[in-house]
Amino acid sequence: MTSRASGWLLTPMLALLLACCASAKLHVPGTQAGPDSICGIGDLHGDVQHALAAFALCGAADASGRWTGGTMTVVQVGDVVDRGNSSLLVLRTLWDLRGQAAAAGGELVLLLGNHELMNLQGRIHYVERSELAREGGSTAWKRRMNPIHGDLGAALLAQDTAAVRGGGACRTLFVHAGIRASIAREYQSVGGLNEGVRAQIASGSDRGELLDPTDGPLWWRGYARPAGASLTEEEVRSYRHSHSDADRNPRLDHPGLAVPRSQRRSYRSTGHPTC
Repeated sequence: MTSRASGWLLTPMLALLLACCASAKLHVPGTQAGPDSICGIGDLHGDVQHALAAFALCGAADASGRWTGGTMTVVQVGDVVDRGNSSLLVLRTLWDLRGQAAAAGGELVLLLGNHELMNLQGRIHYVERSELAREGGSTAWKRRMNPIHGDLGAALLAQDTAAVRGGGACRTLFVHAGIRASIAREYQSVGGLNEGVRAQIASGSDRGELLDPTDGPLWWRGYARPAGASLTEEEVRSYRHSHSDADRNPRLDHPGLAVPRSQRRSYRSTGHPTC
């Protein structure tokens, strides 16, 4: 099955991580991945060819969908579905790569984006029409995306919203959009945030603060402010943290974590930002 090129793919997160982790073991596209390399990949939007191209840039997979990254870590920050005509193929490809990575001693972390959230909520107006028809129409799609009873929905619900990976200068909090200071204070840890999002999705309500289409962590673009805008001291303090009771479930209000100020933007091939 072929896929139609949609929006793009690698976000400025990769370049931003290169800048903030120049002295750490971050993978540089076009070079051989080291055993402790970390690579971040942004929106893929139903385009399997560009998805595999992004993994190839990381040195993590080849064009056939075979994991080549060894023990490296790749974090994909969501928005795998919608817009392109092969959303489910991309999902299956990533889930398969995740298993291959684990078998090789590496890791592929798959996070939720706002487009996964919309599908879990039954909001499918961005699903490409030909793919929707191939899968049996709107009712069948929504049934499979149900977070409790659907096979696809249950698998997506198991994915986290945020993840911390890397060490030293490259210890980084990954999230699709951004986490407001008030959310960080309330949920305190990465694990608390992830369980909070999961519980609010599973409740079937669209009203949870973590699902809010303006301020929720899958939506809030506060770190993608225009040039010259800066974070408040309170925001900086609230998003940094150190090793605490668990290396991958740190508190969100401790100093020591470098958090990218522009968590994600997707780009078309022209370089212009798009939603």
